[in-house]
Amino acid sequence: LRQRADGRLVLGGARHLHRHEEVGYADTTTPALQADLEAYLAMHFPDLAGTLVDHRWSGVMGFSENGLPQLGIQHDGRLVWMAGFTGHGMSLGFRAGKSVARAALGYASADECLVFGV
Repeated sequence: LRQRADGRLVLGGARHLHRHEEVGYADTTTPALQADLEAYLAMHFPDLAGTLVDHRWSGVMGFSENGLPQLGIQHDGRLVWMAGFTGHGMSLGFRAGKSVARAALGYASADECLVFGV
């Protein structure tokens, strides 16, 4: 949940409550998840219950097999990649990018990069 500069709120999440419905490549919102978001807002901010929602969105999320980000450097440092943030790219992406960049520039090993230890 975040408040924008114009005062409007941005609320997202709750996919973990709908793991079976939130699978596939369809880029559409699902009614059950949207209802849970509205219920969350009403529970934690009762004054906002029933507030008009002016935008809804969805998107495909990539998940790695083990649920952890996959980072790597290959071909003598000429190929650097990051993937599989499992819905946490906004919170982990910057740190992962910094780690991969340090390893690509030779300031750390690829192994250090893979555990975000850089």
